[in-house]
Amino acid sequence: MEEKLDLIFAKYDYDKDGELDEEEMNSFISDFFSDADVSMQYFKFEVQDMIQGMDKSGDFLINREELKEFLRRSMGMQQQMA
Repeated sequence: MEEKLDLIFAKYDYDKDGELDEEEMNSFISDFFSDADVSMQYFKFEVQDMIQGMDKSGDFLINREELKEFLRRSMGMQQQMA
């Protein structure tokens, strides 16, 4: 999991501050759900909701621990659906 986080932050943390802001999260989530057939307007609302759901500190920035928890939940859901 740590290696995946390293890759994600290396690719999407454009300003290298150790947190993903809304623009960086939009890029990450867009790639993460690239197979989904979702309109961009709907997608932007979903991204904001997802960020709020992940953001435990309330600063609208996603740190490594918050992203790790999101990935764990996402992987768990994928396993349940398989």
